[in-house]
Amino acid sequence: MRTAPRRWEVGVHAPLAEYGTVLGRVLAARGLDRESAAAFLDPGASYHDPLLLPDMEHAVAVIRGAVAEGSRIAVYGDYDADGVTACAMLTRVLSSRHAASRASSPSIAERAASTSSRDGRAGCVS
Repeated sequence: MRTAPRRWEVGVHAPLAEYGTVLGRVLAARGLDRESAAAFLDPGASYHDPLLLPDMEHAVAVIRGAVAEGSRIAVYGDYDADGVTACAMLTRVLSSRHAASRASSPSIAERAASTSSRDGRAGCVS
């Protein structure tokens, strides 16, 4: 099998000098200027309140109840970077609360098999 030729295209944005070449280019490519880059990278910045998500208060109550009862908690994550990270973070937090939890992530092959329909057409995953 031949692989497609790879051609890197570096953005035309000048890097934000105060952040170094690599990070400065990434920030500039995202359309950030000096002020918005500082706000974006500020570790003390306020972010979206997760309790504003639908049914989040109920989900928190269920998890707190399971921790209090000593129930086992299954944490399912995706196989991509944010799914693995979120799964690891949640199991670590649960562990710090002495909760019995088990993390699981599907392999790429398992995910591909589960998204195909019987007639061979690809399924839809959100």
